[in-house]
Amino acid sequence: MKNKLYIIGNGFDLHHNLKTSYYNFRDYLKNHNREIYDLLEQYVCCSDDLWGNFEENLAKLDTDELYYDNSNLLPNIESDDFREHDWYVFSDEMDRIYDKLTTELVEAFKDFIYEAMSVDDLEILKHKIDIDINARFLCFNYTDTLERIYHIQRKSINYIHNSIKDSSENIILGHSIDPSKFILKIKDEDYYYPYDEGRLTLNNYFETMHKHTDKIIEKNRPYFNSLSNIDNVYVFGHSISKVDIPYFEKIVQIINRNVEWVVSYYDEEEIETFKNTLKNIGVSSKINFVRLEDLKKYFFYE
Repeated sequence: MKNKLYIIGNGFDLHHNLKTSYYNFRDYLKNHNREIYDLLEQYVCCSDDLWGNFEENLAKLDTDELYYDNSNLLPNIESDDFREHDWYVFSDEMDRIYDKLTTELVEAFKDFIYEAMSVDDLEILKHKIDIDINARFLCFNYTDTLERIYHIQRKSINYIHNSIKDSSENIILGHSIDPSKFILKIKDEDYYYPYDEGRLTLNNYFETMHKHTDKIIEKNRPYFNSLSNIDNVYVFGHSISKVDIPYFEKIVQIINRNVEWVVSYYDEEEIETFKNTLKNIGVSSKINFVRLEDLKKYFFYE
């Protein structure tokens, strides 16, 4: 019997009719947390669509514009209305925005995933595909689709960014840009408390929302090392995006060079991109491409 590894991405849940795309999250925020939605739309600057590459775009928060738009909160010590509390208004607002774009954003995303998982099982089962339930699974999703629909044993699944149902660990959501690139350098002689304290607070956002893949891989080192006997790798519903490339690189380092790869695609344009990405990280064996729709199992639905 061949040893199989399934790498599961968000496209897998989308195939099963779960509304878990970042565009769905955008719509959720519009209806449930308009302030976070407005902050993201106004201050995350993208040459492309914010929601199409959401995690990577989180590194593009325009803090300078945020500082400027809130500069009216800085104290005017010459005003007759000046009060001691005015020293802290700007920094307090930066602190509030920081919480909105970090802790509250992640909590909103968790609530969104819970809502997306509320689909009736029968609706999901209509899209069930043929997979080996005795295989091993590296799951990038936060949902329980593998356990709930396929009855995969929990011990066979590594939820690399944690599961929504695991209350002991928070889900991991974020960008891949080294946060040291965003460090503020303020000379002592230029430091102005009301302004710079707020800037330093908000700038912590880049560290907080950084996905520390190196630390995650190190934490999971025994798991990755255990993949050395894998014969087949199936990548189902994963975009193989930049933010997650380090995980694929680690897998390629561990497994045999002759391992067979099967990668699902949604648009035919993705095939060449996936092929080049995998070749660039060292996949030298043949890569087969399939549509999840073509792997669908047909059951007894009338």
